This record gives sequence, C-alpha cells and structure tokens, in this order.
Amino acid sequence: MFLVVVLLFFTLVALVTWIRQRSVVRPYRKYGFAAGGAIIALLVLILAVTPGALSAFSTIGLAAAGTWDFIRISAITITGIYFSSQIGHVGFPVLMRRFGGVPALTTPAEPRASTPPELSVAMTPATAAAIRPAAPTTQTGEAISVAPVASAEAAPMPIQPAPRARDWLLATGGVVAGALVWTTVLFAAASPQLSRALRQMTESDLAQAGFVSTITLSALVLVVQFAFAEELMFRLAIQNILAKTLNFGLARYRTAIVLTSALWAAGHSGQLDPDWVKLAQIFPIGLAFGWLYQKYGAESSITAHVLFNLIGTFVTLIVLS
Repeated sequence: MFLVVVLLFFTLVALVTWIRQRSVVRPYRKYGFAAGGAIIALLVLILAVTPGALSAFSTIGLAAAGTWDFIRISAITITGIYFSSQIGHVGFPVLMRRFGGVPALTTPAEPRASTPPELSVAMTPATAAAIRPAAPTTQTGEAISVAPVASAEAAPMPIQPAPRARDWLLATGGVVAGALVWTTVLFAAASPQLSRALRQMTESDLAQAGFVSTITLSALVLVVQFAFAEELMFRLAIQNILAKTLNFGLARYRTAIVLTSALWAAGHSGQLDPDWVKLAQIFPIGLAFGWLYQKYGAESSITAHVLFNLIGTFVTLIVLS
C-alpha cells in the first residue's frame, strides 16, 4: 500500500508538470512515448506467453489498463528528463546525444537597465552620444578597448559529459556483479523464506510480486518489465524531482539517491521473512543504481536493473528453494 501511494503521488506530479511545462518538455516527448510504447509491448508479450491470461481479463479492462500505463510511463519519463535537465544532468546521455534533446542550459541573464523615463522621450543620436560615458584613454589620448565582463548569472550550467563506452560497460557490469554477490551471500547467511502473505498467494499472484517457483518465459518478461518501469519511476523521475524540488542539485545529489533508495526499499517490505533481509538486500542495490544513473544515465541503470532481475530470478530460486 505504501508503494502504491508513493507511485500515485509522483505520477500525479509528473502529469501536472507535463501539462504545465508542455512547451518546455516538447523535445522530450519522443522519449516518453517510446518508453510508454515499450511498456505496452512488454505487457502484450506477457499476455501472449501466459496461458489463459487473455481470457482472464475483459477487452475493455485490458484497453483501459494499457492506456493508463502508457500515459503514466510517458509522463514520468518526460518529467524525469525535464527535472534532470534543470540540474544540469542528461537523463539519457547516449540516446539524447544520438537523437536530440540534450539541453543547452544557461541561467537567465540579468535584465538590462531600463532607460529612465526622462531620457526615453525624443532620444536623438546626438543626445545619446552626449550622455554616453566617454571611453577611457591613455595619457597620450589613445582609446583603451575594454572587453565586456561576462556575468556569472549568464554562465552555462554544467552538463553531464558523454560516457565512454568502456567505462559504461565496466560500471554497469560491476554493479550487476556486486548486486548478485551481495544477494547470494546475504540470502545464504540469513536463510530467508517467503513471507506468510506471499506464501498464501496463488502462483500467478507470486509471479506478479516477482517470485516464481519455476522459471517461465512470462516470469522473465515480467521481471524485465518491473526493472524497466522501476528505473523510470525511481531513478529518472523521483530521484530528480527530489533533487530539484529540495534544491539538492548536482552538488548534493547523493542525498536524493539515498532518499530514493529508501523509498524503493520500503516498497519491497513484506516480501521475505525476516523482513530486514529484503531491506538489507534492496537498499544498497538502490544506492548503486542511483550512482549509475548519476554517472552514466538511465540507459546504464536500466540495463543493470534488467540484468540483475533476470539473473537474480535464478539466484533467488536456488537460494530460497
């Protein structure tokens, strides 16, 4: 229930921001619509590979759910990129440098001083020349050229540099490997079990919660969909909304990572017994995903999360069996 409330709140924030800033976020709409389309494609694939799934839902219900998911994912993606750009960060540094949308951020320049009312009437060239300050000269009478001083207010904001492919791969792979090792060691030491609430669920309910007793194609597609949607919501949207709204910026971006990871971990409570095991697993992994996003963008954190969910499904099945 807690996670549902959090997701609903930030979804509403995303929708309102999209509407209010629609002219500003126009360059980001293609990424939002692409993300929404990807979610719909994954949902269709899940239904296609799950026996009896189509007959369990009405056509109207599926259409309504699909429409809402498309709007929700599009909104959080567009808004996430927007808030990210406001602190000098590029949400999708690889894609946006390839397909456009990298913000050319500059802070507004100081407004020019207005002409006094008494001088704005009948201002002739001769009058303007008469009141213009004289240029400084040397003792011999030669004019000294003075270069204009750039205002600090007009200086460009820092933009996240393009990641190098080698660093991107090493960082993403390293986080995945570390998360899998940590999960294996923690589960082996603590020997957790599925919580009582999850044990009372049906097989399909367990699959919806991310737990399966057998590895199926629909389960693998489901964990991929979870990873993709969670990274868009938590790392791209929530993390940057907090960073901008609470005025963390890039200088104190780690605080936004910690807060987002805490929310993400809290949303996974109640899945294992004892509960602290799941929280101890998820929170540091959330910190790692948040760091990946800050350093290499959403492409990296999404890739790491997808790989972790796919491989982690097998690890969890082996360790908890």
